[in-house]
Order: sequence, then structure tokens, then C-alpha cells
Amino acid sequence: MRIAYLSQHKDIVGGGERSLLELLERLPKEVEPVLVVPGRGELLRLARVLGVRTEILPMPKIGLASLPAWVAWRAFWRRERFDLVHANHARAALYAILSGAPPVIFHARVAARDPLDGFLLRHAAAVICNSHATARARYPEGHPKVHVIYNGVPTPRVNGEIQRQARIVWLGRLDAIKRPELAVAVFEKLAHAWSGGLVLAGGAVPGDDTDVRLRARIQASPYAERIQLRGPVRAVGELLALARFCLVTSRHEGFGRVAVEAMALGTPVAALAVGSLPEVVGEGGVLADDPDALAAKMLPYLQDSRAWEGLSARARTEAARFAPQTMMQQLLALYRGLLA
Repeated sequence: MRIAYLSQHKDIVGGGERSLLELLERLPKEVEPVLVVPGRGELLRLARVLGVRTEILPMPKIGLASLPAWVAWRAFWRRERFDLVHANHARAALYAILSGAPPVIFHARVAARDPLDGFLLRHAAAVICNSHATARARYPEGHPKVHVIYNGVPTPRVNGEIQRQARIVWLGRLDAIKRPELAVAVFEKLAHAWSGGLVLAGGAVPGDDTDVRLRARIQASPYAERIQLRGPVRAVGELLALARFCLVTSRHEGFGRVAVEAMALGTPVAALAVGSLPEVVGEGGVLADDPDALAAKMLPYLQDSRAWEGLSARARTEAARFAPQTMMQQLLALYRGLLA
């Protein structure tokens, strides 16, 4: 089967783009993929490294200025023949549907409503949600077009044997959605009774001053000397494998990739109970509604190594639910069902 995979972004913005690349990497030979992106960037480069054919089509915001883009899209579908289209973003799905594409699958990855949700549910052949939380937030319960397929998350690579350290790790974009300043608040509640440190790692987002506010927040902390702020890291596995807990403090989450990566390495997750995190973390960590309560649930595990080891084992068990092969089996079953 020949499938066009569409991304609204040309670079890796978050977990959705990483999941798309991993999907492309694991497709069986029966699928011939073509990745469509809006311009030259990291996604195009990495897809070509995987040997995936790529195309560039414009995806500007809808309006008069987008008319040339529609011409390009219609010409693309006339020139190429596909069995299915798998759109990784709402705008990409809209362009495909309105320009006369073959049956379109929209992949919803954010647990927050989009103005295009109603249109896409009516006109797409199917909608994939990356969690039940995303499905509940965006679509009527039990709709026959909506399918929950969890992201497949490979275990991050770790070079050599790494010894656990007395640290908590927060990993993600420094923005208003991920709320890294709440990780500092949680740590401060622990620091008087636990001697470890906090490491925050992630990149700033253009137009968002979270990184500036976070630096000021750390400087003002009475435990500033025990808090490290790093930039983006490539060795995600080694950072997570060193930690006693992975903190997740997002305002909302459609999936929570970093939580699964941490659990796969035996690192329990401490998360605010929003969006998909309760269903993803399960018994592999601790959940609470606010920073104070979260710190209170973490402390016994930081002070009792045997209790922590039990939680670590449960984290690995939970992570097994998100094996890439499970995701691929479910996705191929959906493809085949749509083409039957």
C-alpha cells in the first residue's frame, strides 16, 4: 500500500514529530511511504536518512494567501497515486481533504480541542487519538471513526552501565504548557528532607519567556545551588537513567512521551494528574493534583530504597504497554480495514 504521511512542521517541534519519524522507520515492506513537509528542515533530512522519499508542499494558514498552495496540492494528487493519507496535524489533514486526496486519516496528538475537529471527524476516513484522554477531550464518546492507538515508544539508548544518582529530572520544552517552574516548586518541598538535586533540561521556545522566568525562579530559590538548568540534550536515555524520578508538570498532555521513556528505563514518574498522564503512568509512578501533594507522595520513595525499587519495577511493566511493535500492529490493522 502506498501512503502519504503529512507533517505541518518541517522541524521536530515535539513528541509528535519524533513519533512520526519512528513510525516511518518501522513500517513493513508492504507500505511505501512518502513524507510531505512544508519546507526544508530537520524532518526532511532525517526522513531521507531513513530512505523515505520526501516531497515539499506549502501549508500556510488558510486565507487568500494560501490560494497558490491549494493549486500545488491539487497538482500533487493528480500527479501521484496513493491508497491512503496519514496526516500528523489538523492543518495538513485539512489541505489533504479539501484538495481531493485519497482517504485521509487524521492523527490527533493533543488533548485539547481544535477548531477543525468537527470538520475532520466528518470528512476524514478515520481519526487516531494517541490516548483516551485525547479522544475524550476532542470527540463524542464511542464515535466509530475514532480509534485510540498509543504511540510506540522505544527504550532510549544508554551507553554503558549507569549508577543511579540522588537527583530528580525534568525534561521538555521550556514553555507555558510544560511549566518547568512547577518542578522547582516540587523540589523545594522535598529539599529540606532529601539531600538530592534537580536537573531541568530543555530548549527555549521562540516568543515564550518561560526560560527567562525559570532562570529568575531558580536564582530566587533557597536551594538554587542544588538545581541545574541545561539546554536541549541528545543523551535523553542517560539523563533519565540516572534519576530517581522523572517529573512531568504539564498544563495538559495528549500522551506524555517522556514519561514512557523514563519508565522504560526503570525511572518512576512523578506527574500532575492532567490529560493522559493517569492512564499512561498507571502504577509506574505517583500522581497528584498539585505540587505540594506530589512532593508528599514522592518523599517516601526517595527515603526508602526498597520501596523505590518496587516502584521502579512497576514502571518498567507499565512502559511495556507502549512497545513500538504493538502500535505498528494496530496501525496496520486500521490501514487494512480502511482498504478492505
